[in-house]
Amino acid sequence: SGFHSIEELAATMDRLDLAGWPPVFCFMCDAVWDLIATRLWDEMRLLLGDDCVLEPSVFAWSLKTSQQATGSDGQIGQSFGLPHRDYPASEAMFDDGKTPKLLNVWIPVNDATLDNGCMYILPREFDDNFVHPENYAHMRSAT
Repeated sequence: SGFHSIEELAATMDRLDLAGWPPVFCFMCDAVWDLIATRLWDEMRLLLGDDCVLEPSVFAWSLKTSQQATGSDGQIGQSFGLPHRDYPASEAMFDDGKTPKLLNVWIPVNDATLDNGCMYILPREFDDNFVHPENYAHMRSAT
């Protein structure tokens, strides 16, 4: 049987983290994929339509305040230390340059605050490099 809630997933990620393993290892458990396939994916299909496809590029972060992080290097916990893009515009947009063909979904499993790091969105009109897929900023590491 799989997880029945996001809280159970968060508890598993916490146990991994406490044991010294990266929280992303939660995806080695069938229960996580069961939660995605039976609960979360159904919600996405309701929003996007039945013809959408799950592209399983997944990750799990442990958001911590700088006081909680060990060996703090001035970054905000173990969150995204650098701005990044998951995909360049050339892969994320259809040829018309206006219609998105990818949708990233962020599901916080713990409280995301200004202290532990949260997601920031840069609107396209303020991103000079949006139409330059070769630009380093598109795919630099998030850590």
